[in-house]
Amino acid sequence: MWIDVFIKPVLLMMVFVRAEREADWPLHLWAVAKMNSYFFAAGHCNYARYDFCLLDWTRYIVYLLFNQHLLEHQTPKGQTYILLNQ
Repeated sequence: MWIDVFIKPVLLMMVFVRAEREADWPLHLWAVAKMNSYFFAAGHCNYARYDFCLLDWTRYIVYLLFNQHLLEHQTPKGQTYILLNQ
């Protein structure tokens, strides 16, 4: 019982932090998708709803990036993405 309540969420948070530090997009998406049920259970519905939007948007960006429909451009202000079929 205490493994499901304490250990699994802690390990999930550790996976999320690892994905953020290593910039591992597939691991980040997996961790956010798994954390969504905890947000609903804790009553943080706004976070959970935002996560669904975040997952849809990032999955689309990752799909475009890996299939080379998108060009990544680094600027001093941050990253920008340009669609190649424009």
